[in-house]
Amino acid sequence: FSGEVLNKDVFMNYCKYADDVWLNAMSQLNHVAVVKTNANTEWIPIFNLKNTSLTAINVYDGQNDRQLKDVRYYYKKSLNRDIFANLFNT
Repeated sequence: FSGEVLNKDVFMNYCKYADDVWLNAMSQLNHVAVVKTNANTEWIPIFNLKNTSLTAINVYDGQNDRQLKDVRYYYKKSLNRDIFANLFNT
């Protein structure tokens, strides 16, 4: 990862509930491929101070998509480059 991975301000402003989006963005910044595996995953609930799970925020409330769009827009604007272009073919 580049030093940008530690950019707390960008992370907290654009995707504080989506560490997976952030790590994917950091991989894309360095042109590192991200692959989906077929590994079985057991989900561990993580709750915030309001006792709401991240799944409820990100999946059921649709915030994962919003955070992805926000991070994508931020880097398009600040770097003049779409770091997710190869994922969305746009």
